[in-house]
Amino acid sequence: MLNLRYALAMVFLWGLAGCNQYPKSLYCPQGMHEVASRSEPGKHVWCESKDKVRAQWIEWHAGTTQPRQSCSYRSLKPEGSFTAWHPEGKPWVQGQFVAGQAAGKWKQWDVAGNEVAEGDYSGGRLVAGAPVAGMSLCEKMASP
Repeated sequence: MLNLRYALAMVFLWGLAGCNQYPKSLYCPQGMHEVASRSEPGKHVWCESKDKVRAQWIEWHAGTTQPRQSCSYRSLKPEGSFTAWHPEGKPWVQGQFVAGQAAGKWKQWDVAGNEVAEGDYSGGRLVAGAPVAGMSLCEKMASP
């Protein structure tokens, strides 16, 4: 019985040891590392590839480890996927950036998971459907 308690205590303490690294490179995609000068612990992290061509920015909801939004970058321009989440963890907005501008189909959901907007974008402009919120911080974070 004593050995079981000891083993459980060690597993618990070992798990706590990793907490001091939040949000260190724990959230960076494979092949990327955290850039401390562009990250703010507990608020957001900037990750980039060794060649500094690809990057990922992840922001958390205040006071939590729940992601608020995440943007992919190429050569410091939004490029690839964008996702934003409600505080409860459900998707809020999803879409794609191409050459720094919103492109293709973007969707927005309410907290209950109901789709509330869907728009088609080209060159950053809405070309069909309804406007979708939540894209502006990606452009702002691209500037070092």
